[in-house]
Amino acid sequence: MRQGTSNPVKTLPVDTVHYPDAIAQALSQLRLVGVNGPYKVVMGADAYTALSEASDHGYPVIQHIQRLVNEEIIFAPAIAGAFVLTTRGGDFDLHIGQDVSIGYWSHSDKPVSLYLQETLTFLLLTAEAAVALTPAAMK
Repeated sequence: MRQGTSNPVKTLPVDTVHYPDAIAQALSQLRLVGVNGPYKVVMGADAYTALSEASDHGYPVIQHIQRLVNEEIIFAPAIAGAFVLTTRGGDFDLHIGQDVSIGYWSHSDKPVSLYLQETLTFLLLTAEAAVALTPAAMK
């Protein structure tokens, strides 16, 4: 999605106290290109962890962002940084690649470990529907 967006890629601030400013700028960018809400914020593990531990004068910074989008922030450990995107509908598509398959992982005296596998592709259909925020270290 980071490569597919037509919006400028922004950088998350080093100081998590300034994350709400970056999210507000991303929301403004979406509105400027005519992308209506509702909006969601999706954050990778490092950004989400830093945000959930941060406070600004005793007030949790995560709640500042939740007030901006009127939603919970989505934890997505597979991504780096964050995305601000619309959930108005029709901008993204999810393709399931194969049926769920089960496989053998390992075993010992009693437990047998199996795994489930499923492939999927998340497509960005409208290039202006998301703003990517890279981690400060990825500049």
